[in-house]
Amino acid sequence: MISITLNQFVPAAPGKVQAVLLQHDRLNRFFEADFKLVSPQYDGEIEGGVGAVREVCVAGIRFCEQITHTDASLIRYQIVGRAPVHNHQGHIQLNTDGKDLSGTQLQYHIQFSTPWYVPGPLIKYLVHKDTAQALSRLAAYFDNRHCHEC
Repeated sequence: MISITLNQFVPAAPGKVQAVLLQHDRLNRFFEADFKLVSPQYDGEIEGGVGAVREVCVAGIRFCEQITHTDASLIRYQIVGRAPVHNHQGHIQLNTDGKDLSGTQLQYHIQFSTPWYVPGPLIKYLVHKDTAQALSRLAAYFDNRHCHEC
């Protein structure tokens, strides 16, 4: 099982960070992938929340991710259907930063396994690199000099 955990301070409240991360069609602002919402959230759930399914296309490979849980401090998702990895789970924890109450300490944890024929260390490196870059872009997006939604 491959496990990746990244931490990033984001200069915005957790609710604002969560709202941006659930704008599935716009995640390409941060990640090196194309995203398309293919199924909306379940009735009664927050916009982009539980039940929403997004198609992800990265390096020509397409797969779908479904949001399985949201609350004020957590987004949880998993890959559904055919995918290049197995048992994929993503957890994005959003906590108020103890030093800066207007900011969020984000922890992104990804866990998955690869088929025997896929080089796990290479996939781990690529996912880690892209996710770290995406989190840096997310933080920069919320920098008051760049963010018009803050």
